[in-house]
Amino acid sequence: MVTQNQSSSAKDVWKFITGKELGIDFDWTYNQDGRSCKISFERAFPFNDAVTFIDAADSNTAVTFAGITDDGTDLTIYRGASPDKFEKPAASSLGSFNLVTVRSLNIKTENKKSIDNMSLVDNLMITLEMTGREAAIADFITRLNKQQLDGVVFQEKNSGSYYDKFDFNANVLSQTDEFVINDEERTLKIVLEGRVPIYAVSFLYGTSNGGDAADTTGTTGGTIKFGY
Repeated sequence: MVTQNQSSSAKDVWKFITGKELGIDFDWTYNQDGRSCKISFERAFPFNDAVTFIDAADSNTAVTFAGITDDGTDLTIYRGASPDKFEKPAASSLGSFNLVTVRSLNIKTENKKSIDNMSLVDNLMITLEMTGREAAIADFITRLNKQQLDGVVFQEKNSGSYYDKFDFNANVLSQTDEFVINDEERTLKIVLEGRVPIYAVSFLYGTSNGGDAADTTGTTGGTIKFGY
C-alpha cells in the first residue's frame, strides 16, 4: 500500500509480504445507483513486530507493476448501472425494469477470525432484490407460483454487446415476497438470499460468456456461476 506524497518525492510504502499477509473481505454491490466493491484488509501483529513494520514504511521501495501508474485509476473499466436481465428460472423474466424502483445484488464474504484477527473466508453471502410497481394481483400470483429454489440469472450490460452475468444454480437462493398496498404505494418486492461456499464459485470468460474473445480476466465482461 502506497500513500500520497509526504514531501515532493517521498511516499510511505507499507509492504504486507510473506509472514505479514492480511485477511481480505469484500462487499460487492450492483444496484440502481451504480456498481461498487468495498475491500477490507485486516490483521493484528505483536507490538514489537508492528513497531518495526511501521518504522520501515518511510524507507521501503514500492513494487512496480506494468501498466499501473499513480493510484491505478483506469476509467476505461468504469461501469455504470445498466440492468439487462433478472430471471427465475433462467429464461423466465421476473418482470419489466420499466416500473422497478429498487434492484440490487449484494455479494459479501462470510468469515471466521484467526487468533491474529485475520479473516478466513468460508462462504459468500448473497442477497438479490427487486421491488417494482408492476404489482397487479396477477403479478403477485405469478411470483408466488415460482418454485422456491429455482435457478436465478441476474445480468448487467457493459459496453457494446458485453455483459456481466451472475448464474445461480437451483437450490442456491431461496425466495421471499412482500406485497404492499397503502395510501402511498403499491409495490411487489422479491428477495432472494443464500450462502455459497467459496469453492462452489466458478468464472467463465470469452465471447459466449459476456466478454471479448481475448479477455481472460473478465475486464470486458464475463459469467460467474454459483453452486454448480
